[in-house]
Amino acid sequence: MNSISTIPLTEEDRLYCFQLAAENMKTYFEQYRVIWDRQKFFDNIGEGRAALIYYHGERAGFYHWRIKSGSGYVSTIQIEEQFRGKGIGKHVLSLMEFLTKQEGLDAISLSVYPSNPAMRLYQSLGYRVINTRNDAYLMTKQL
Repeated sequence: MNSISTIPLTEEDRLYCFQLAAENMKTYFEQYRVIWDRQKFFDNIGEGRAALIYYHGERAGFYHWRIKSGSGYVSTIQIEEQFRGKGIGKHVLSLMEFLTKQEGLDAISLSVYPSNPAMRLYQSLGYRVINTRNDAYLMTKQL
């Protein structure tokens, strides 16, 4: 049995996702002076594919993926603190790369703040910085 699974997001799940993202990103939002907009979050998560992530049957977080500028785009991966370091992020990135290929696209990108430890994971999986935008790195990977 696979220890990591996903199920599509429902309307009822959106508040959980908003709260988890706000909690996980608070330090970065303060550091980079980002204004957290609840309505924009809800509008964005309605586009593309969003799903809850489960680890051994427990809700561990969520992800959001979409097509942006002709490539797959990792909008966000948010993992509850107690589930970090268990390979969930790597598994979800692999899933998003698969979704991107299914759409006939050959590249996937994401944005990350330079101080985010997840950047090491992205680099280890072949993502490379191609630009800086609003204090964040835009990273891409050819598939």
